[in-house]
Amino acid sequence: MMKFCEKCEAKLDKKTGLCLKCNDVPQISKNKINENEIGTLSDDSFPFEIKKYYEAKDIRKTLECDKMSGINYHNGMNFLTLIRYAHKLESNSNNPYLDVYNADSKKYYYTGKGGVGNQSSTGINGKVINAGKTNTVIHLFWQHNVNSKHEYIGQMHLENYELKEQRDKNNDIRKVIVFTLTR
Repeated sequence: MMKFCEKCEAKLDKKTGLCLKCNDVPQISKNKINENEIGTLSDDSFPFEIKKYYEAKDIRKTLECDKMSGINYHNGMNFLTLIRYAHKLESNSNNPYLDVYNADSKKYYYTGKGGVGNQSSTGINGKVINAGKTNTVIHLFWQHNVNSKHEYIGQMHLENYELKEQRDKNNDIRKVIVFTLTR
């Protein structure tokens, strides 16, 4: 049974039960892609602006991201969303991902998915690795301070990736994939 907003009478989102008009969250327009082909969103059509800050919940809702994962793939539009949370630059059980921005080189170093044990180059990590071959666009959101909003950095280019050692959630040394991303 279809439900409607009490304020504006617009259809409520099936997943969240919220009104897309009244909640003031940018939405991906369904007509941005042709139903018969996979489309992509360019910087011009992406619902977030570069150098602006957004709540993680709004990013996740708008781009249909998983509530927990830092790397998300939108199959219908062939793009990846990488969401980085601020943390101390040391391995710890609360956050086993050592993501870094190097201001001198203007490169972002983003750790792949997998909190325990060695990370795999398949699955979502493989999607990032193969983004250039599959014409998959990578969008990066970066949180600079704990409990703050995320800055939309923009579309990123995967320059390369390396296997490095970091500690996992159990404090064990493991191999992780570190993606080098440039704007």
